[in-house]
Amino acid sequence: MELEDICRSNLSRKKILARKAVPWWNECLSHLRKSLNKIRKDCKRYKKLGYNDAYDHNHCIYTTMRKQYRCKIEKSKKDSWNDFIHKNISRNPWGLAYKLMTNKITNSEVFCAVKSENLTSIDWRSSAELILNSLLPNSEGREASSRNNQISMGSSTLSFI
Repeated sequence: MELEDICRSNLSRKKILARKAVPWWNECLSHLRKSLNKIRKDCKRYKKLGYNDAYDHNHCIYTTMRKQYRCKIEKSKKDSWNDFIHKNISRNPWGLAYKLMTNKITNSEVFCAVKSENLTSIDWRSSAELILNSLLPNSEGREASSRNNQISMGSSTLSFI
């Protein structure tokens, strides 16, 4: 018993990180999702057992419920977005809402410049080409030995800027 207590006190437990809920999700969508999953399972079961009439009936119900579910999700997303915009505009008209609508906020691009002997990359494509050419040189840079058929790598070196 002592060993278990020592292990429990000294070993850290794995922390479960809860996902942040999306702002547009609500109880109505949860209820629709549960009922949609139930109908879908029933359809699968009826099809597997060969009950064609029950399958056809439930499949019609399933498709209409799925359309309703998707429409409610779209409506909920639009309503949530409109609430977000109105709240931000009322607080700060030149804030996040304005910057989003005028494309002032863009995704930051990850760029890594690579220098190889006398070449320097200026964009991600040339960086990728330099890296691939140093790892997999073309047939001119390969020296195949006839004894063991090994391919030796080129002597080009890369330095990341």
